[in-house]
Amino acid sequence: MLRSFAAVSAILLLTFMSASAETHRFEPKRYHHTFSFAHEPVLRVKPGDRIVTKTIDARGFDAANNQVGERPNPQTGPFYVEGAEPGDVLVVHFEKIEPARATAWSSSLLAPYAADPAFLRFEGEREQTTETWNIDKQRGVARVASDAILPRGIEVPLQPMLGCVAVAPPRKEAVATSTPGEFGGNMDYNGMNAGVTLMLPVSEPGALLFFGDGHARQGDGEVVGNALEIAMDVELTVDLIKGKSIGWPRLENDTHIMAIGSARPLLQALQHATTEAQRWLMSDYGFSERGSSLLMGHALEYDIANVVDPHFTVVAKIRKDLLKPGRPKLRDPCYLRPPKVMQALSRHTCNTLRHLFALPRPVSAQTALRHPAVPGRHARSRSERSIDGRRGQQIADQALDRREPNLSSMIRIDGQS
Repeated sequence: MLRSFAAVSAILLLTFMSASAETHRFEPKRYHHTFSFAHEPVLRVKPGDRIVTKTIDARGFDAANNQVGERPNPQTGPFYVEGAEPGDVLVVHFEKIEPARATAWSSSLLAPYAADPAFLRFEGEREQTTETWNIDKQRGVARVASDAILPRGIEVPLQPMLGCVAVAPPRKEAVATSTPGEFGGNMDYNGMNAGVTLMLPVSEPGALLFFGDGHARQGDGEVVGNALEIAMDVELTVDLIKGKSIGWPRLENDTHIMAIGSARPLLQALQHATTEAQRWLMSDYGFSERGSSLLMGHALEYDIANVVDPHFTVVAKIRKDLLKPGRPKLRDPCYLRPPKVMQALSRHTCNTLRHLFALPRPVSAQTALRHPAVPGRHARSRSERSIDGRRGQQIADQALDRREPNLSSMIRIDGQS
């Protein structure tokens, strides 16, 4: 009875405290083609605030199919998040990503990095064309418009996403909107859908949030060099994790936690994603290095997000139902909120209430905001992590030598090794 009363009181208090969160309806007038600290913020928002806005497509065409920007990947923003400082984590929860017009476009041939060079040179067609797709939101499908494409009537389900989400890069860099990195950027991951929560490392005051490059659907790898490119209506909520450093973007949905790495070659992108996933397990979910290695060795999944951008992108992900140490406590009032109330409340308010009631904080990234920084290797800058290739190979070889299993440590099943 006492717990029920406390939960109801908590919900009422949360509702009252969340009244300070604002909804900002923003109509873009200009767009950017670099992710940079140098761009003037278009709007200042607070943690917990909601942004309702639009993006235009990768060639600069808006919802009315009028060209209002230039290619490639014109970005909406940047949005200045008050209180965000270098060393924090910006949290972006996407509530709506919806196609804003009835047609999309895409290329029609595989991109050079996606196929054998001999095929492209001697067998494949050489003339790239742009094809129009008709968007049927009522049926939830996209269909090729041209009758010249065989077979006729190619149709795929809609899966709206954003190809680009970023904060200002570190080291005062200005990075082209075609490129992904540790700041996010043009990751082109088809899991960047409505309902997910993205975490990005803050390198500049205010974080400076950019987003754009909407896709009505995209296959793994973005193998034609683009997707079903379209203008989007976007609604999102921003929040902060103060004093917690991460090295690469992190993503969370209902089923998985995901770490996103971008680099060339593809192996290096995989290494970044894998390392960030392990650091996440160790810092937030109670795993040791060996424990996380064992789980990852037998449960880790990979998605190839893109193999066509200046940096390739790989996503390392783990099912949340395997992360028992990270399951939230049911007595946390932020988990007892009715769904409609939950959408209206900011995570900042939840953390305030946890502090007042001396409740434990869950380690799930979607709700565990403002964790204190965890000192360790993940706090280093990329320049500090960088080593030349030969030295890196020596370190890897030494690590393999140290981890060579002996007979006593080999797992045996039914008498077989």
